[in-house]
Amino acid sequence: MQYLPKMGKYVLATTSPVDKNQMHKKKGAINGGFYSKGPYGTVTHVVISVDNLEKHMAIVKKCGGKTIGKPMDITGIGKFVMFKDTEGNRVGMLQSSM
Repeated sequence: MQYLPKMGKYVLATTSPVDKNQMHKKKGAINGGFYSKGPYGTVTHVVISVDNLEKHMAIVKKCGGKTIGKPMDITGIGKFVMFKDTEGNRVGMLQSSM
């Protein structure tokens, strides 16, 4: 586990080996992390990897979802945005910078 204070006290939890760019050596593996309990309580959400954040934000909107806020740059990681799907579930999208 790796503590990342510049990312809002995010704790990165890796469960599979990664290369020097923090990308999985084994395709299909999932790593993730944790934030301290915040204004949303202990709500769990999924973050999906996309190849083009702007394109996928448009797809979310076209399908009836809504983005939450504006995309933000996470240094050394990529661009991130949260959205709500048509049932109100919060989901994150991440376009990796690596």
